[in-house]
Amino acid sequence: MPSLLFRRFPLAAASLFLAFSLFAAEPQPWDGAPLTADPKAILAAAEKVPSGEADAVMLLEEMHYVFDAQGRSTGTERIIYRVVADSAIDEWSTVMAGWAPNILAAGSAAYLLLTART
Repeated sequence: MPSLLFRRFPLAAASLFLAFSLFAAEPQPWDGAPLTADPKAILAAAEKVPSGEADAVMLLEEMHYVFDAQGRSTGTERIIYRVVADSAIDEWSTVMAGWAPNILAAGSAAYLLLTART
């Protein structure tokens, strides 16, 4: 006979999946084109995402690659996260991008920093 833990695990897993699916299905301000959403709307929506015990919450991470006729690629990475704990500020406060001038043409980067001060 299965233990009580194993009988409840599928129900708990299904509930968690359903809760996440409902949240994920709801359109978020960061789902549109980069750097076009209202910053206040982004902050308000980010505050609604549960963090559990995490120091930071990844809201969006996407990578997009385009290859031209010569096989060269252009990559775009978009990351949106919310720092929850003060202890995570140092770890999550740096944004880096790689570039090798002898291999790659000059690139560009755009960043938007939103802060919510209490």
